[in-house]
Amino acid sequence: MDDFGDRFKLLDKLESYLEYNKSNSKKDSAQLSFFDTAIISNEDVEQKVEKVEQDPTRLAERLVFEKELLGFYLTGHPLDKYRKILDTRDITIAWIHKEGVEEKEYVIGGLVYDIREIPTKKDPAKKIMFFKIKDLTSEIEVVVFPKEIEKAKRVIKNESCFVLKGKVSIREDKKSLIFTEAKLLL
Repeated sequence: MDDFGDRFKLLDKLESYLEYNKSNSKKDSAQLSFFDTAIISNEDVEQKVEKVEQDPTRLAERLVFEKELLGFYLTGHPLDKYRKILDTRDITIAWIHKEGVEEKEYVIGGLVYDIREIPTKKDPAKKIMFFKIKDLTSEIEVVVFPKEIEKAKRVIKNESCFVLKGKVSIREDKKSLIFTEAKLLL
């Protein structure tokens, strides 16, 4: 359906299209046959509906809507515009799962999602943050301890692309990253 134009601009004009349809359907419909109304409607609609151009700045918003509605990205992926950069990197999330050394710090790029905060066991007034980051190869959980949580909150946003620095941690044979810092990919 995106061939008709940018969905956000079309949605903005939806009310006028519905109003046009309502007024057009009332015009002498009793005097015309089904085929006459189809011909008139097509000509009128072609004059009424103007071509709406795609707005590339709304792609990220469209992808978020697709993910919410369908559970996956349909028309693209948020990391597509960073594919060239990510493909040239030797250190990927899949590589960290396979080769990453505990306590060693790595820099990765990817899409942040599933952000959540929970109180710590020692002090319920303090929070610990967890989120996942995925690149084109895999995903990994990131842990943000209370001393870094304010720094992370200022930067980390759900469904956004980041460069992240973190140390590998292994618990119950599962690797995760301990947050050090992050920057939004532009």
